[in-house]
Amino acid sequence: MLEAAPAQWCSGRLRHVREMPFRHAFEYGLRMLLLDLDRLDEAFADCRWCRLDRRGLASFHRKDHLGGGPDLAGEVRQRVEDELGFRPEGRLWLLAQPRLLGFGFNPVSFVFCTASKDDGPEGPLVAILLEVRNTPWNERHVYVLDARGQTAPYRFETDKTFHVSPFLPMDMRYRFRFEFGQDDLKVTKENLDDGSRAFAAFMHLKRGPLTTSGVLAGILRLPPTTIKVMVAIYWQALRLWLRGAKYYPHPPRGRDGRELFHGRKHH
Repeated sequence: MLEAAPAQWCSGRLRHVREMPFRHAFEYGLRMLLLDLDRLDEAFADCRWCRLDRRGLASFHRKDHLGGGPDLAGEVRQRVEDELGFRPEGRLWLLAQPRLLGFGFNPVSFVFCTASKDDGPEGPLVAILLEVRNTPWNERHVYVLDARGQTAPYRFETDKTFHVSPFLPMDMRYRFRFEFGQDDLKVTKENLDDGSRAFAAFMHLKRGPLTTSGVLAGILRLPPTTIKVMVAIYWQALRLWLRGAKYYPHPPRGRDGRELFHGRKHH
């Protein structure tokens, strides 16, 4: 079996749909990196526009993810072991937006933990990490999902435990679906309120080699998406507020700085 390249360039669309109390939808283009965390030093060998831990047209910085330590692979394995009781020994594939011209913000990034060192990002998977960030608070939270015993497409449900949008309550469930094809990736996230879908996000990315020409062409066709994402977050929040969406303030924090939230019991 040929070993998968340590980096892939992913491009596609992200669509958001609010279902309650009124319908509100928008979408935009997206460019992301898919990186083997054990081979970051090799990842950008074929792309002279990309840089590791330093400024470039496109760049990836370890400090932007999972606590910012130098060993992201070790951090992922430790978090899975702490949460799920086993240590993944296969490939770890991080999907995240790069910094463009030095600027970057990832509302959510993913780590796909495979069963074997021979596995590409399509798996089989044993765990998935989601690192979520909010703005303007600039907080982070990691959800760890157990994929053992599943085959693609991978499905999960979990309680919402981290404040993201001030126009969605904390007392919700998340439902996820992850589906890899030979050259694409689809992710669906639904917010469930008493079992009904209140919000959904749909991401569909095409995966290809990370090359100088591919990155340059992608950026020229779709100017800095990291900036566009930040603008879209605040612009859509303003539109929701003007339409009368209910505002949910940030939950209070305990002495350790963590959010204090006690939702209803789910069975």
